[in-house]
Amino acid sequence: MYAEEKKGKKSPPPRISSYAVKVEEKTAEFEKKLELLQESQNEKSKLKNLKIDDILNPKFHDRTAPSKASILELSKNIKAVGLQQPVVVRKLENGFYERIIGYRRIEAMKLLEENEIPAIVLENISDNDAMLMMISENLQRENLNVYDETVALLEYIAVSINKSVTETKSFLFKIKNFYGSKIKDITEEEKETHDFINAVLQRTGKYSIQTFINRLRVLNLDEIIIVAMRENKITYSVAIELQKLKDSTKIADLINEISENGMTTKEIVDRVGQLNGGNERVNTSIFSSLKKSLTESNFRKLHDDKKEEINALIEKIQLILKEG
Repeated sequence: MYAEEKKGKKSPPPRISSYAVKVEEKTAEFEKKLELLQESQNEKSKLKNLKIDDILNPKFHDRTAPSKASILELSKNIKAVGLQQPVVVRKLENGFYERIIGYRRIEAMKLLEENEIPAIVLENISDNDAMLMMISENLQRENLNVYDETVALLEYIAVSINKSVTETKSFLFKIKNFYGSKIKDITEEEKETHDFINAVLQRTGKYSIQTFINRLRVLNLDEIIIVAMRENKITYSVAIELQKLKDSTKIADLINEISENGMTTKEIVDRVGQLNGGNERVNTSIFSSLKKSLTESNFRKLHDDKKEEINALIEKIQLILKEG
């Protein structure tokens, strides 16, 4: 059996020897492709000085949004020591070029009123490979907020399995339903895709597939919350808490309150409760239920991903209680 049924719940799918070799071969092929793309970015023989006006934004949407402050800081650095790394573009049939890597560098050079920029010019590169290079670069950015990181990883996975973002989301939600025993089984091909995605995610050093699936809920957050996350005004856990407020005005007001005064996690939780009416009673049955289910023997039976999630939740609970 691919997953063991335990009182209506399924553990995350383990790797099975019958198809593990195929997954490993696919993963190795993907690794090799990334290596070749990385090497192509560093070929100095392809280095040219291009007019900045001849470099177009990519036709696929670059969703990450560096702050104006970071671009200004980069422009000051370039003015002081020069541009240390060329941008990467691909040549188009119309004679122009399409940016793959280097949005911040291009914008910084514009601030300095420079007309040209050094660029590695790639030819005959597919849309998928160009997008893979761009997303890989975005994922290496420092201080990438959770929303942009989630979007970038979702697109990264989609390109890796040669599916659309919509198809990829549908597959991941199907896996979530499988974990939760809402569907009984998945096909051998889906099992392979599951393990391949998990390998791709592990390569980024970010999440396991199950943790990433849980992170997808940031895509459904209120737009005001998303903007605040992208501006690094709030953390992921605070964003999830704010989503409990259904009124956009209340959300905006509380975000401003957090920015101006600084608030602990417990203070934010309490404030959300107040704004939602503040009359909710504590359901004491959850404590007895948790005591019965969270035993050492049950914990040992769980997949590593589930154990990580529980440990993270316990740490969060301990922090809230300590602050209280």
